[in-house]
Amino acid sequence: MSQIRNKRGMAQVITVVLIILLIISSAGIFFAALLQPINKLSPEFECKQLQIESSPNIKKVCYNPMQGNDEDQIEITLERKFDNLQIDKINFFASNGQERQEWAAGEDECEECTILGSGETKTYYLRQLQRTNYNKIIIYANGCALETKTIKPC
Repeated sequence: MSQIRNKRGMAQVITVVLIILLIISSAGIFFAALLQPINKLSPEFECKQLQIESSPNIKKVCYNPMQGNDEDQIEITLERKFDNLQIDKINFFASNGQERQEWAAGEDECEECTILGSGETKTYYLRQLQRTNYNKIIIYANGCALETKTIKPC
């Protein structure tokens, strides 16, 4: 008779453990569903932070025609404030309203195309593949548009 009571008691313990596991898994699913929309807002927050701090910003941009060469270059000097923002990629877009050309620094783009660090100033030399009179340059950091400047002769 004592064996029967133990089996009944064991069934109640198993039931309580299963209910606790069900509650824990339900709470996990609820919080995962709650955090998913919050994580989607994170890139927008990072973009706003980059724009507010305007880091990096264009200090100087000019067009430098190469003598006796078909390739011209755009010199662009970027200045970055002291910050703790993570910048993985910087894109440069030159445009004249009809045509545009893109260059990039970071994420294995090229060895000498490193991203400037916090508090640094760096000049990038962007070689043009064709002679086009671009009149403005736009910089993006991590896919976020930061600044547009007019390109002047050096």
